[in-house]
Amino acid sequence: MVTPTHAPRERSTVAQTFGRFRAGLEYAALPPVVVERAKHFFIDSIPIALHGSTLDSSPPVRMLAAARPIRGGATLLGRPAPAHAAWAALVNDMAAHSTELDDIFLPGSIHSESLRALPGHPRAFAF
Repeated sequence: MVTPTHAPRERSTVAQTFGRFRAGLEYAALPPVVVERAKHFFIDSIPIALHGSTLDSSPPVRMLAAARPIRGGATLLGRPAPAHAAWAALVNDMAAHSTELDDIFLPGSIHSESLRALPGHPRAFAF
């Protein structure tokens, strides 16, 4: 009888696992209902982030991103100056959290709040 052996394997982080999943995902293979819901959440999140980019809480984060020596071509919502993708993600996510419309209008609670998962916010989605 041969006893199977298991070689120790490196454990993947959640980000690595999600990255592999996303890299293998094909648009054509997605069910139409998934595509429609993803479009709905995306279209709903962008205006909230655009509005948030106009609030007093956004300029300090934009200035922090602008002060970084890492250049890039990613969009800062509501602003013409590009930034490195990691900094743009921080700035745009901050703007998306500046206005929480679902807290005051129950029918509005279908939106994803922002583009990442939040503890205690089961409606938030990650893109």
